[in-house]
Amino acid sequence: MIGVLDTLTLARTKLRSKRVLLIITVVVSGMLFGVLAAAIVVSSGVTTSVNQFFTRALDGKYLVEVQPNIPGAVFGYDDTAYNPSKELIQKLTKRQDDYNARQKAIYDKYKLPFDKSTITPVLQPNSYGQKDSTGALTQEINRNSPVYKEYLDDLKRDYIKTAVNTVTDLKKLAGRYGATSYSHNQSGTLAMQATYLKDGKEDLTQKESSNQTSYEDYLTTNILQSSYTFTDQSLMQRFILPQNDRRTQTTDAIPVILTTQEIAKVFGKQLGIGAQPTDPAEQVAWVKNLQQKANGLTYQACYRSPGEKALIQRTMQTNVEMATKAKDPTYTAPSLQYTLPTSPCGELTVKKDTRSASEKKTAQTEEQLQKDLGTYQPVEHRLLTFQIVGTFTLTVPFAQPQNASAYISYLLGPQYSQGAFIPQQLYDKLPAAAQHKDLLLIDDAAHNDYYLFEQADIRQTIVSFPTLSAARDFIKKEGCDTFNASECKKPFLTSTYGAAYLAIDDISSFLAGITPIVLLIAMGIATIIIWITMARVIIDSRRETAVFRALGAKRRDIASIYLLYSVLVALLIVIFMLTLGLVAAVIVESLFSANATNLAMVAYGVFDKEQPFHFIGINLSALGILALCIIGISLIAVLPPLMRNVRRNPIRDMRDE
Repeated sequence: MIGVLDTLTLARTKLRSKRVLLIITVVVSGMLFGVLAAAIVVSSGVTTSVNQFFTRALDGKYLVEVQPNIPGAVFGYDDTAYNPSKELIQKLTKRQDDYNARQKAIYDKYKLPFDKSTITPVLQPNSYGQKDSTGALTQEINRNSPVYKEYLDDLKRDYIKTAVNTVTDLKKLAGRYGATSYSHNQSGTLAMQATYLKDGKEDLTQKESSNQTSYEDYLTTNILQSSYTFTDQSLMQRFILPQNDRRTQTTDAIPVILTTQEIAKVFGKQLGIGAQPTDPAEQVAWVKNLQQKANGLTYQACYRSPGEKALIQRTMQTNVEMATKAKDPTYTAPSLQYTLPTSPCGELTVKKDTRSASEKKTAQTEEQLQKDLGTYQPVEHRLLTFQIVGTFTLTVPFAQPQNASAYISYLLGPQYSQGAFIPQQLYDKLPAAAQHKDLLLIDDAAHNDYYLFEQADIRQTIVSFPTLSAARDFIKKEGCDTFNASECKKPFLTSTYGAAYLAIDDISSFLAGITPIVLLIAMGIATIIIWITMARVIIDSRRETAVFRALGAKRRDIASIYLLYSVLVALLIVIFMLTLGLVAAVIVESLFSANATNLAMVAYGVFDKEQPFHFIGINLSALGILALCIIGISLIAVLPPLMRNVRRNPIRDMRDE
């Protein structure tokens, strides 16, 4: 019987034989598994870094945007308008008659003639020239008709009666998945109603254009569009900048959070800031510089009501007409003339009023008539002041990343479908006169298609979940994708909000899924290589084995030598694998860590050098399993040639040698 120490000595002696073959086996097998080890180390590092940045930025919350899945028909978004049924045509015709009767009654009240041709008809000839079986043009619905709008409002009211997608319903549903909080975004009603005072000047010609040619333009022209979304401050807290003197001294400005891209586009020249650089390190410096200069910056916009805008345009036309016909003796100037504003967002003053008492009374009657009809447009204007209190770097939804850096920025960056936010809590602290709620948050159906639904507590909601799995399960099981809303039968539409955490998790899951496949392939190749090595060593040691057998060694003694030898070979492969994997990971870390850190800081809005983005993460369990797999395949590979060798006749092997 051969002792343990002798077995170890003989196994180590075997390592010195067939060194070239041994080196090839260790290097080739080690490289195969080294790639896997490097992938494990790098992916662990990336996953850990992403989670750290995510936790720091979003406080570990997984936000889901939930929208009530309301049929498009109640908004008129189906084909009914182009091909109404006979029953609907009859119903709308009666509605038109009733509406005309109500309007006539108001005119009769003021003893004025009523002309129903001034009312936009609810039905009109088909715009595509479609004809019925008799050859006559079919009818379609005029979407601009007030009668049709009343009809849609009734459809909404009917839907609300049986709705199962209120916020109360949502809370019951999301509560099963451990939802922790609920908040709401609300679109401001100022959109396209105010003019940005560029360089403190107002353009009364209304020629200013946002020049939107892409979705990115839409998200970075909010100042020109006067488009703002009210949001819960907690959802945007990471983007709010520290308080400074400018913000402390200004107490009547509406707080806004804007994209760095729009700030650079609109205020770049004023602040001395150029376009966003492409180099990640330069991006960090650029964003920090922009934040420092933009924090507390104020800008103004002038709201003029549609009535005042129309009056300004008429005044400009009148001025041109009067100048053109100044020498025409037959020309009679208007009895009521105005002077255009002489200062930004200034008053439109009466220049001359020679109207008779009868004309003034007629004008007053007409004004009161329009108020009763609900079509009155007051002549008013308002100067609004906004103040930048936060910034975020835009990530355009649906955009196609052009390179690796852009893809990383897309995955890590904020995911919003709006580009300008007003933090609700900061807004509520403003004096009532500075809030301009009657402009920014008009609460009626005429300015908000969702007004009736919001009154019934059917609205967009941002739901917070404590874990990624809870958010994923809720999205998958309880909602539909917004792109499939028309085909969805579930009460809610769901999507991630604020960050692409599901996309990142999907990538991690994909990598985790293919790792076993790659491991099996590597194990198969390594098994063949190790089997060839073991077979060669055992074949060349037949005489030696025969001598041991002749001296009384048992088969298990011989087997223990080669089994220990295979374990030693496996350990050499493991050492080579770990060395190669760590070296490769260190190289990746040195090449990409700095850039990835800068990209992550810009994307997440977390500027902390103490939290770098690492590509090295030691996953002991995964590496341990990999090492055990190597030892296992080494033992498996040695068994076939070893079984044949120990069963051979030692006398025949000695004679053959």
